[in-house]
Amino acid sequence: MIKKNIFNQNFLLVSHYATYAMQDLLYGYLTENSARYIKKINFPLPELPFLKRIEIEENKNGKTMNKLSWISLVYPAPIAYLLHFLQFLWLGLTDNHLYEVVVAEDSLLALASLMLKKIGKVKNVVFYSHGLAGNRFDITIVNDLYIWMDKYVALQSDLNWLLSKKMVAVRLEQGVKSENIFWVPTALQLSKIKRSLTVKANSLVFLGTFNEMNGVLLLPDIMRDIKKTNPNITLDIIGDGPLKKELEAKIEKFHLSKAINLLGLQQFEDYKDSLTNHAIGIAPYKPSTNNLLQSTDPMKLRLYMAAGIPILTTKGFAFSKEVVENKLGFAVEYSSKAYGKQLQIVLKNRYLLDEIRKKALVYSKQFDQDNVFKKPLLKVLYEEK
Repeated sequence: MIKKNIFNQNFLLVSHYATYAMQDLLYGYLTENSARYIKKINFPLPELPFLKRIEIEENKNGKTMNKLSWISLVYPAPIAYLLHFLQFLWLGLTDNHLYEVVVAEDSLLALASLMLKKIGKVKNVVFYSHGLAGNRFDITIVNDLYIWMDKYVALQSDLNWLLSKKMVAVRLEQGVKSENIFWVPTALQLSKIKRSLTVKANSLVFLGTFNEMNGVLLLPDIMRDIKKTNPNITLDIIGDGPLKKELEAKIEKFHLSKAINLLGLQQFEDYKDSLTNHAIGIAPYKPSTNNLLQSTDPMKLRLYMAAGIPILTTKGFAFSKEVVENKLGFAVEYSSKAYGKQLQIVLKNRYLLDEIRKKALVYSKQFDQDNVFKKPLLKVLYEEK
């Protein structure tokens, strides 16, 4: 007999954590619905070590019960990852709770979860893949192990949740059964995001990590170009990352300190009400055929859509095609000239911006958390796999 209450369970959520992302979205959904017991474990991500320690949070029936932290490593990365693997196994072995579901957001932690399943600490393992990068690690043997492990845990896990539809073909080619594959895109609590129909702000916004993949160093060039025809334009940059010093130096070099506001690393609660006030959201992803961008679902774009912000991004990705085909914004070549030219065109057309905003607000409703999470949770909990 299928139970009706999917929240009357124990959940274990584990990830390598850089910033507010899928781990937080799922945790928010479960706590909002007063799940019986949830433990969230965040390991520091060696490539983006904003965390220096392991963070653990426990929640019971929608109320936070405990917050802990453990010492760990972030460098060197191979040793850090190995230590994280062993630390997660230890945390699982010494945990008094038995878990109906563990959701692991990378292959290393999914492998450890499968081991915990073997000894009866968890019943179901969900591998929530954010994509597969063929060149993630510089050391060949480590990269080969990463690719092998991705396939192994995909085949062994009870369910595969995929952030991007593009990963479906990869999983099928690996031999994963289609009935065990779910597209689980970025799922937002729309009720918590301010969503304005119109906006008069003459401002742009960028949300994300300061790295090469996100094209953050292109932002000062874009602003320098657009200010030639729109001297009052401003850009709010929300985030942090390894290229922060280079970004600051470029802003100073171009004399853009009054036009570009570096707001630092913020939590969702910090920007959820103000995001909608911007005219356009910029996502200048650097073109690549072999990184996570080809097989993921960027959270910033879903946030832009949810807030009703028209999007300007780079051509050549599945998500940029989605933006253009659904008339949610524009995709251009990866150059400051192309971005600046498109901004000049659309900023002059307030009617067009308002129309795109209306489309984005409607389109984003399909990514509300209940629409995204409920079905795959029912599948893992109550249906034969």
